[in-house]
Amino acid sequence: MDNNVILSDYYQKNLSELRGFAMKIVKDEFIAKDIVQDTFIRLLNMKEIIIEGSLSALVYKTLQNLCFDYIRRTTY
Repeated sequence: MDNNVILSDYYQKNLSELRGFAMKIVKDEFIAKDIVQDTFIRLLNMKEIIIEGSLSALVYKTLQNLCFDYIRRTTY
C-alpha cells in the first residue's frame, strides 16, 4: 500500500487519541492539534516505505518528539 493511504487511514482512526496524547504533554488544545498535524506532515514527507505493523510506534515517537521540541522552544 502507498504511504499516503496508510497514513490517511491511521490519521482518521486515531485522531482524537493522538490529540489527547499531545494535550497531556503540551497542556494546550490548539497547540496539540497543530503538533498532531505537523507529525503527519513530517511522516508524509518521508521517503522510506512505512510498515503498517510499526506505524503506531513511529507516529507516537514522532508526536512525542515534536511535543518535547515545542516545550523546549517555549521555555527558553
